Amino acid sequence: MQITVIVLSWNAVDYTLACLESLGRQTIPIEVMVVDNASIDGTPARIRQEFPTVRLVCNRRNLGFAGGMNTGIRALLAEMSPPDVVVLLNQDTILDETCIEHLVAPLSADERIAAVGAKIRYPDGTFQHAGAVIEWSRAIVQHIGVGETDHGQYDVLQECDFITGAVMALRLQTLDPVEPLDEGFYPAYFEDMDLCWRLRRAGWKIVYNPAATLIHHESLSISSQLQHNCFYHRGRLRFVLKHYPLNDLLNT
Repeated sequence: MQITVIVLSWNAVDYTLACLESLGRQTIPIEVMVVDNASIDGTPARIRQEFPTVRLVCNRRNLGFAGGMNTGIRALLAEMSPPDVVVLLNQDTILDETCIEHLVAPLSADERIAAVGAKIRYPDGTFQHAGAVIEWSRAIVQHIGVGETDHGQYDVLQECDFITGAVMALRLQTLDPVEPLDEGFYPAYFEDMDLCWRLRRAGWKIVYNPAATLIHHESLSISSQLQHNCFYHRGRLRFVLKHYPLNDLLNT
C-alpha cells in the first residue's frame, strides 16, 4: 500500500517541523508532502533546509483548509501512479510512532471503508476526539470523549458519523477529482464533516481506530474566539443548506 501524508502548513514553523519529525519516526514507509498556504514566517525555507526529502508545494495565497489540501490531493490524482491512501494532517500534531500504520490498517482489512480517524489527545493527555456524531436537528458536532481521561473507554474500532480533518486517512479513489474537499467551507470548519457525509451517502464506511494515536494542539490558525465562532457557524449553515432536506429545514 502506497501512502502519502499531506501536512497543511501556515505560519507555525516550529509546530510544522515537530510534526515532520514525528512523521519521520513512523513504523511504515510513507511519502510526506507539505502544502504551505503562503506562510510568511520562513516555513518553506526551514523545510527545505531541515527536511530535504519532503515534497513541498507552495501556494501563492492562503487557500484555507479545503483549498490547501485540495492542492495536494489534485497533485496526487494527476500522477501516473497515485498512492492508494492519502492522509490529511494538521501541522500542529505529533504522531505516535505507530499512528500511520494503525490509521491505514482498516483500509486494507475492509474494502468498504473510505476514511479512518484516530484517537486524538490534547497535550495534557485528555481526549480531544474519539470519533464524532452529528446532532441532526441543529447540525452541532459532538466529539466523542472530549475532555475525558483515557481509561480505555473508547478502545474499540467502530463506525462513526464523521472524523476530524486534523488527521484523516482516505482511500484516494473515493475522492472527487474535481473538488475532493468543498472549498466553500472557507477558511475552515465542516469541510471534514461534509466529506464524510458525502462518502457515507455514496455507501462508504467511516471508522474510528483507537490504535492510531496522536497529540493535537488545535486551532493555531484561528486568532480569536470571535473568529472561531464566526467561521464555525458559517460552515455549519453551509452544511445545513447543502445537505438537509427542505422539509427538515422547515420543521426544525
